[in-house]
Amino acid sequence: MRSETEDFSYIRIFQIKNVSISDGCINLPRVNDKALEFEVNIKDAQFNLEGKYFLRLSVQSLHTKDYSKIKIKESGVPYFENRYEGETDTVAQKESTAMVKFKEKQFVFRLPKGFCMNDKNHDVHLLVEAFTRPKIGAKGHVMSLLRTVSTDSVQMHCGRIRCTYALREVLTVKPKSPPKTPPKSPVKKTVPKQKSPELREKDDKNRTNRLEPPPTNRTITPTDSWGGDNVSINVPATPPLPPQLEGRKIPEDPLQDKDRHSFEISKSFRHVSLKGKEQIDVILHGASNLPTTPDGQLPVPFGVVKSKTDDDTNVKTGAATHTSLRPTTAPSWEELVTVNFEEKSAADEETIYNRYFVLTIIAADHPSKEMLVKYEIPISYLQPFHQYHLELIKPVKGIPNGVKTYVTITRKTMHLPKDPSSPDYLALEATLRSVQKPLQTAKGPLIAVARVIPDYYNYKNNQLLTNPRSAGVTMNSVTFPNPHPSSFSVPPRSMHGYPQISLPGRPDVQPEWNHPYLFCEERDKATMFTPSAALVLEYYEASAAMSDQFWKMVSPVGFSAIPLDKDMYTELTNNRAKQGLRIDGVPIQGTEYVTIEGKQPTVGMVLRLITTNNPDSMVSTSNVDNLPELNLFPEPQGYYRTASPDIMLITHTDDPTNTTMQDYSQDITVDSQVLMEPVREPVGPAYYLQKKVKRPMSPPTMYRVYDLPVDRYDENQVFYGIYASLHANH
Repeated sequence: MRSETEDFSYIRIFQIKNVSISDGCINLPRVNDKALEFEVNIKDAQFNLEGKYFLRLSVQSLHTKDYSKIKIKESGVPYFENRYEGETDTVAQKESTAMVKFKEKQFVFRLPKGFCMNDKNHDVHLLVEAFTRPKIGAKGHVMSLLRTVSTDSVQMHCGRIRCTYALREVLTVKPKSPPKTPPKSPVKKTVPKQKSPELREKDDKNRTNRLEPPPTNRTITPTDSWGGDNVSINVPATPPLPPQLEGRKIPEDPLQDKDRHSFEISKSFRHVSLKGKEQIDVILHGASNLPTTPDGQLPVPFGVVKSKTDDDTNVKTGAATHTSLRPTTAPSWEELVTVNFEEKSAADEETIYNRYFVLTIIAADHPSKEMLVKYEIPISYLQPFHQYHLELIKPVKGIPNGVKTYVTITRKTMHLPKDPSSPDYLALEATLRSVQKPLQTAKGPLIAVARVIPDYYNYKNNQLLTNPRSAGVTMNSVTFPNPHPSSFSVPPRSMHGYPQISLPGRPDVQPEWNHPYLFCEERDKATMFTPSAALVLEYYEASAAMSDQFWKMVSPVGFSAIPLDKDMYTELTNNRAKQGLRIDGVPIQGTEYVTIEGKQPTVGMVLRLITTNNPDSMVSTSNVDNLPELNLFPEPQGYYRTASPDIMLITHTDDPTNTTMQDYSQDITVDSQVLMEPVREPVGPAYYLQKKVKRPMSPPTMYRVYDLPVDRYDENQVFYGIYASLHANH
């Protein structure tokens, strides 16, 4: 059985569109008033792992959840039943290379009139789920058709099926009435008129066309790895690509150079929408492969964000960016624009909501205002308060890879979500203020990416200390004009957190962001304030992100981290921290940047636990410097909230199972930079050092410093030798 938390995958294998029947292809001039039959015949299957499997097939639609009028006829059953899903029999996959065949493999879905419509809001899908049969005493589960291998983060298919599909109209046969004998009447003989040679030639061609079979696009291919000849299927022809230009002008103007509000977070920034509204924040990063102007010139692009309703009525909204600095087909903007929608009411039907509550993103040319590309996203596809990083792709004629626009989108509702994992708070707000001292070698504005990491120690070693460092932000590609809702689904689990992107910090020599990150995802809140959790900020050069081909985060030039452990939770829940805690001197680690004084650069931050579902943001606070300060490094040695530096215990053992430690902490104090062999536990006769007080999020490691002979050893000699060498490293 499938539980609510288990994953499943579905494949859109048929979509009803406005097409016509010709040249052997499926064509539906109008289906609104027609009943249709969709037939699926499963030829065979192959699963990558041995086991017992069965498939479940069901019809899905975006515009309705009422499937009561759908009927299905399965293999061997001569009649239709009122159901919208069917199951195959169970097959056993004994070898990963063998093919398996189902006995119950044919399914005919009868779709009633009105279920399929000739518009883009009535997509019809076939959902295919693969289930495993459990062993005795075990629990079955759904097989994800595409899974990620954790060792190298590549995706692999867990199986495949080969099917044929057919779609046909249900025709009602009218009963024949008995023939009536018409009364005889005199028939006048008429002399046929002679046709012209041109008409006779046309009749001959029509007669020939009726006798010849229609051409098909079926091809014969050799035997493949499925074990048999491929079965060719007549599929709908690919619709012609739209023209390069949208063909109309827009009313918006780009922002003037003196208007800089889109480059920074304003004082009126909100974490939630206004009453009765839904708010969409969009950071337009850039675009690539934009078409040229009608006269063949490079465009001077600017971005516009508005509602579909305003776009359809050509209303000027003013939610625009600046133009690019020069004519180009790959502009870079890095600007924030905001639009508001009326909140969905209970009376709004889902179809109407998806049709009119649509976010429209446009790139246009200046000064012609010619629309270069447009993307439409139903806002119901977007999970509230999740920051999406999207590569919007629209295929157009003459541009092989399509026109691409790169955006970060956040949908905000009136109230923050409340989750059982954090009953005492709704979110963590982290405001990144600025670099606190001017930099000596500035390379341009910096984009700051923040995330909550449940296992900071491993994330730091695997992601931040590698060379080159891997970028932790990837763009999710979404294809238009009809994106599927699954393109916007949020993964329920992420060991690297859910990254949030800021606007670039300016000026170059001392970047200032004042960017308020809000962490209210259920997964983030479930892992906050655990021993290994941390808030991590990564800094990227904005100038390196946009190229002529794509927008992509490269390697971070530095990072900062603040532990989110139990001690931090205690500080944030203290009465003095109700308005927030100011944290100065957070170091930027792993960077070549230095201040004009030649020191390591630092940033300032403000942390605050949100306990109300309608909070104001910290950027609206004018007296941030008056907030209580939390000192992460109270000791001269620079250790986070510890009463003393790291104290090492010396442990001797000639038995790996004997972990009794002799306390020499009053004699041996070592610097954490001493290079010794780290081990998890004693592994043989030797002397070991173990930390008595360790830094938060550091692993429980001891150090093997000297191996002892198995037969005899001089304890005093060995001990004092270690003592001398340790102090020599200070």
